[in-house]
Amino acid sequence: MHWAMESAWNRNTKMKRRGLFTGMVTALAIVSGVLGGVLGGCSTLEGLFTAEEASAPTLMRSEPDIRVRVRKGSTTAKVDGSAKLVVRAANSGKVQLLSAPITLASSAGGLSITDAAGVRSDHGAGVDLEIIPWDRAGAPNGFDSAATIAAGGPDSARDARKSVIGALPKLRLDGVGYPGFLVVRPRSDEGADRFDVVAVMQMEEYLPGVVVKEMFPKWPQEAFAVQAVASRSYALHERERAHKLGRWFDVESTTADQVYGGAPSNAAAYEAVRQTRGQVVTYGGEIVRAYYSSTCGGRPASARDVFPTDSASSFNLAGPLQSTGREAFCESATYYRWDVVRSDDDVSRRLRAWGRTSGKSIADIRRVRAFSVKRTGDAGRPTRFVVTDDSNTSYEIAAEELRNALNTETEGAAPLTKQTRVYSGDMTIEVWADTVRIRGRGFGHGVGMCQWCAKGMVERGKKWQQCIRVFYPGCSIRRAY
Repeated sequence: MHWAMESAWNRNTKMKRRGLFTGMVTALAIVSGVLGGVLGGCSTLEGLFTAEEASAPTLMRSEPDIRVRVRKGSTTAKVDGSAKLVVRAANSGKVQLLSAPITLASSAGGLSITDAAGVRSDHGAGVDLEIIPWDRAGAPNGFDSAATIAAGGPDSARDARKSVIGALPKLRLDGVGYPGFLVVRPRSDEGADRFDVVAVMQMEEYLPGVVVKEMFPKWPQEAFAVQAVASRSYALHERERAHKLGRWFDVESTTADQVYGGAPSNAAAYEAVRQTRGQVVTYGGEIVRAYYSSTCGGRPASARDVFPTDSASSFNLAGPLQSTGREAFCESATYYRWDVVRSDDDVSRRLRAWGRTSGKSIADIRRVRAFSVKRTGDAGRPTRFVVTDDSNTSYEIAAEELRNALNTETEGAAPLTKQTRVYSGDMTIEVWADTVRIRGRGFGHGVGMCQWCAKGMVERGKKWQQCIRVFYPGCSIRRAY
């Protein structure tokens, strides 16, 4: 996550033109219910699941959907993928059936849409839009059956949500395919002409697009399965937090959460998600925020040493997110070991810039003269450093903060390259005259799963369940749904 390395179709039902909008409004009522709800096969290999895990009830009633912010602060966008698109103004109930592609644009006055025929419609400031694919037969794919199910009562309506989202054909946003439907929200706080786009889809439809972005596409399928379980756990944990906070999306599609690139064509990724369907990492009956990074470098980190542990982030104290060391399998990783040389002026400038942005006293540092490790984690990985300048003033800084500071872009410092970037907080730093040499281990924060270790472990015959237990010691593997 924080370091990327790089559905089935339901039957089509024809509708007479005279009844088109009646059927559309009924169907959209179901979609609105889905959106409102969003806003408001396990392996049987012997010995891989404990008796308690195998017999434990699921944590959720059914597979949830997830809201993924796929565009932030855009000014224009093109949507196609279906011959016709339903556009509904979520705040007003206004419904349109438009010919694709449609082009979205934003201004201080709100959103405008121009369809393939050149017909333009305007929507006032503050109006959210839902964009839903319409199949060639003239009906929202799968909506008629979902509406029938929903008529059976509240329980049936909840079951229909899965039917609706899972049945939708893929939309394309600026050429990238997404399952489910899109929600467009004007963002006056980002600028008068800005908007965000969120793709709403089922959890299991989302995960293949994460797996192929967070791991190399030709890696073993069993490694993909490890990634799928970690990504599902992280996404469900963040989804719950988003709902509690009243946020209008669940996860970002970037390294701010975990990278998502839309619906992929990689069959192994889909199979890995199917193989692990619903499986999550748990501890004490709760889903673990299953962090992961590219390369641990042989010394994994504990969440309590890297991430906040205040009352709102107490989940970072969970046992499976702490490490006392483990055997490493990531020796073949590109950044298992790395070496960076910079000038002391470059390093000092970046530390000051980061300090100003972060409101830290290191903003006042002069020319750097020494770096020393003040504290290490249980696996021997540095967690805090002391930086001393030429006035003999010292500043204490967390290892991950130091990594971010050393990678801060600022005026007067050359743009970072692969050769000059700092890849983790696990490093030793020496200052000689005007030269700073940084020797490091690994790529990323080092908490939880090491992706290159997962690859190495499955190449040595380990199953995904065994890998999960190594990366998250003391955890249980449960079905969420």
